[in-house]
Amino acid sequence: MSTGILVTNGGPHSADKWAEATASHIVDIADHIAGEKRGAAIKLQAAIIDLLTAHHTAVQVGERSALQTVGHPRLLAPLDPAHHLSLDQVVAQIIAAAQGTPWEAECNAADTADYLYALLKQHFATSMHIERSWHADRNPGAPESIQFRAVHNLGA
Repeated sequence: MSTGILVTNGGPHSADKWAEATASHIVDIADHIAGEKRGAAIKLQAAIIDLLTAHHTAVQVGERSALQTVGHPRLLAPLDPAHHLSLDQVVAQIIAAAQGTPWEAECNAADTADYLYALLKQHFATSMHIERSWHADRNPGAPESIQFRAVHNLGA
């Protein structure tokens, strides 16, 4: 298992940073991979980053829009990426990107779709949570912000 930390200076993570982080959980390019297979892995990871950038953008823009449209009550709504995109479609796009690569067989395995679905759901929901956290920080007196922070900022 690898652990990574996304760092920003005073704002939410950008969609491209989210895409890189998510893609690193899908295609991990080990140091011992060399030559043609390494090149193929880099190309696959880059393709996945490209498509995930659009999806992370959709989630961030969608959540920011929901916070503006719905207002503070959005802070207390369930974190459901399906409000912004179809996880099944994103999984299908990632698997399609792997076709014709050395990882085609692994990506076509039944458990791969389940893994991708769970990973994407977690990352997109975390992105939504961060957008809500920034909203709560900018609106500290709203009752929903107080409730959000009481639930999610343990020990504060």
